Amino acid sequence: MNIFAQDIQSINSLNRQQQLLLLQNILKNSEFSQLGYADNNGLALISNGLTFNIADRDYFKLSIIGKHTITDLDNNRFNIPGKVVVFAVPVHNKEGNYIQGILLGVYDIEKLLDTISLNFFDKNIHIHVLKKDLYASYELLHKELFSVPDSIVTEKLFANSSFQNYLHSTSSKEAIFEIFANRERNFVAISPVNSKKVTNLNWYTFAIFPKSTVFKHANAAISQIVFLIIIFSVAFTIFFFYVLKVKKYNKLKLEKLAYQDELTKLNNYNGFLANGNYLVENSLYKIVVIYFDINNFKLINGIFSYDYGNDLLKIIAQTLKDTFKQDTVLARLSMDHFAVISRYANKEQIFDILEHFLSLINHKYTGKYSIKLSIGVYFNPSNHKPNILNMLNKANLARKYVKNQEYLPYAMFDKDIEQNLIERTWLVDELKLAIEAQSFEVYYQPKFDLKNGKAVSTEALIRWNHPQKGFINPAVFIPLSEERQITPAITKIVLTKVCKNILELRQENLPVLTCAVNFSQIDFYSPNLSQNISEILTAYNIVPELLEIEITETAIFSDYQYMESILKELKKLGLSIAIDDFGSGYSSIANLSALTVDIIKIDRSILVNAFKDDKSMSILNSIIKLAQDIQLQIVCEGVETEAQLELLKTLNCDYAQGYIYSKPLSFSEYKLFLQQIYA
Repeated sequence: MNIFAQDIQSINSLNRQQQLLLLQNILKNSEFSQLGYADNNGLALISNGLTFNIADRDYFKLSIIGKHTITDLDNNRFNIPGKVVVFAVPVHNKEGNYIQGILLGVYDIEKLLDTISLNFFDKNIHIHVLKKDLYASYELLHKELFSVPDSIVTEKLFANSSFQNYLHSTSSKEAIFEIFANRERNFVAISPVNSKKVTNLNWYTFAIFPKSTVFKHANAAISQIVFLIIIFSVAFTIFFFYVLKVKKYNKLKLEKLAYQDELTKLNNYNGFLANGNYLVENSLYKIVVIYFDINNFKLINGIFSYDYGNDLLKIIAQTLKDTFKQDTVLARLSMDHFAVISRYANKEQIFDILEHFLSLINHKYTGKYSIKLSIGVYFNPSNHKPNILNMLNKANLARKYVKNQEYLPYAMFDKDIEQNLIERTWLVDELKLAIEAQSFEVYYQPKFDLKNGKAVSTEALIRWNHPQKGFINPAVFIPLSEERQITPAITKIVLTKVCKNILELRQENLPVLTCAVNFSQIDFYSPNLSQNISEILTAYNIVPELLEIEITETAIFSDYQYMESILKELKKLGLSIAIDDFGSGYSSIANLSALTVDIIKIDRSILVNAFKDDKSMSILNSIIKLAQDIQLQIVCEGVETEAQLELLKTLNCDYAQGYIYSKPLSFSEYKLFLQQIYA
């Protein structure tokens, strides 16, 4: 049980046996006699296996509308000897828009009463507790409490008109009176437990003092009444503070179970709503909500283990505690999703705190995988009463917007972001439909040998011709597919169509060029990648030497050791490996010698910048020379002008690709191209 909040929120979807097991597991780490969960109809399941309806109970009626309650006393429904007190807190559904049930903590009242039934001076003086119910009847809250003489006194006490009058009155003051019982006079001191801090407790303490005992111990200078008041005050004070202590301890214990994330010790979703609403209600409307998650966190768990992922979550939680101090509620809402709600003086203050938070994360986290947080921020307008769910949703929209912005760490919600996300949501839905229908097309852009001008290979480029929107740029939908981790399905479609097209070229006796297929970092984390590629090649009887795998420089060096291990597996199949967009990332030229690759594709920006200054020209020249020295092939992308072409020839670059030779061609156009150049 890693995240109790998530478990309890989903308890309604579990069967009875699963619900019972969940409650029993939680009970092991609590100090309650029993734990239970009741749905919003009042049907309760207790950890000892009992089920019954509590819809008629006051604590259920209060908790189901959002209040934290403690009962005065509950009858023995819970299969626990003696009497019990029930603590109850509401449990929201996962979205937080309604209360789906209540969590119950059952506490054995004997533990309380054993402590407050104290002897004073000798065995003849006791402090007792009774309760008054809605029907004005009275019940002692301790079994087997009285000795035989004491029980005679108690019977007389309950029959005494002064005692009855006091209990029926609404007075909150203490009372002291005399009764005659057990052959002597006895003093009785009684007081209600009615402090503002203790609600729902219709309890009274009373002490019975034989007159002989009073005179035996009283100082001659102290009157009987004063002496009794002192004795009673001490007893009542002990009882009162013990009740406060027990109530507070059990309330905190139950809230910890229902409102705290077990892994990070931050608030969970329920805690965020409860404590966040308290903060909002006591604010002057200047409230900000921050919502963030970790990009590709499922991938991190899958590759490096859940323990590794949990350690990362703990680092982030501790950094939040170190960064956000006062007037703030911190929460882990689910998996890798965190939220902050805070008061603020001005927006610049919040952005400074965020920068400090990101700086601390970079300092504390030195893991195997380069992480990026996507952070959304929503400032509540000063003239609007804060609504915590509305603010959280808008901060979440800003977070989703950041997902598609590679170099943007956080964004503030506005109407443009909202519109952008509406469009992206539509696009994701359409993208999934396109994957199901395999409605993507493959275009081909040839690469040419700069020495003889002949086409030597080609690159497969995905195209999506939407029935309403027309051609949608890959720069729009590919990053979105990576964000939603559906890229492997698209790559499989492209690879399958490439192999099918190669087979068709053979069947039509057309030349077949080695074809490069772009793979994303997400593809490399797919299980059995090399086996899946091999199966597709075998299905179409394609030799591996006709296939080239392209992956970006940034993807390789973001997790070098793992990526290098996969590259070696692919090389064993007989595939060629190319680094795409080399020079656009953060690797150094010296890293080339350590890579299991065959081809370097220089990013177009390097070529363009070479015409702007000598330093960029030197970089281009160095990349080409070093690559050739270590026997790697060099391809320059995006060649569009004669000047660029002549420069590459001068620098002895091997191959070029770009509009100066050919635009990307549909498969039918590509077949015509092959017929013409090899006619």
